[in-house]
Amino acid sequence: MKISAILQARMNSARLPGKILAPLVEFPVLNIIHKRIKHAQVNSLCLATSSTIEDNLTEYWGHSLGLEVYRGDIEDVLSRFTTIIRKEQPDWVVRLTADNPFVDAEIINKLIDIARVAPRSVGYIYSGENKTYPLGYVPEIVRSECLLKAESEIPHQEFYHRTHVTSWVQKNTDVATLEVSPHWKDRSHWRWTIDTHEDYQMARKAFDLFGEKWSSISYEEMVNILDSHPEVTEINRHVKQKRL
Repeated sequence: MKISAILQARMNSARLPGKILAPLVEFPVLNIIHKRIKHAQVNSLCLATSSTIEDNLTEYWGHSLGLEVYRGDIEDVLSRFTTIIRKEQPDWVVRLTADNPFVDAEIINKLIDIARVAPRSVGYIYSGENKTYPLGYVPEIVRSECLLKAESEIPHQEFYHRTHVTSWVQKNTDVATLEVSPHWKDRSHWRWTIDTHEDYQMARKAFDLFGEKWSSISYEEMVNILDSHPEVTEINRHVKQKRL
């Protein structure tokens, strides 16, 4: 089974422009994500960005990290994914977004393990409705043929599904969810995503606390450290997630 990870990134963000290259522990967010997912069991990692002039810099950073970079329509993100699928020919795609620096190989590999044994009817795997993981930690994994079907079924003027990539698949295929250890604490009220200045300030302080092991620190260790510093997760607790 072949698996590609696709990192979706662009400089033009309505709430926090340029966030994908904002520094955490002296490295841009893109570099942080690349380092933290280094040991994910994927066959390829590609960067999907837009063809706008602002993302010339995104392309530069992608190449500097040794990534295959694909550029396309700024709004039709789905088309960027399907372009990569046709080139790389994966069975499954791990969808990553460049505003989630807490993601790691550990959680990606858990999703891949589910995909390896999933019945043919399952086309989408995610965290489910569980109340454990912080927002932004768990990515998605999607069967490639489902994304190709979505592209053919969704009208070009239907921007919602084309922008959000997996929303059509979620509604038109069987889904599987990640099992959560009953011993893990509920931290679903935490925001581990960077969408606002407050999110960024929280992430900076968190990664400073992680110290030199920031690139390999486990989920459980991150939770324990932030539990010991509740003032950090309070920084962005009031931020409302944008509605899709």
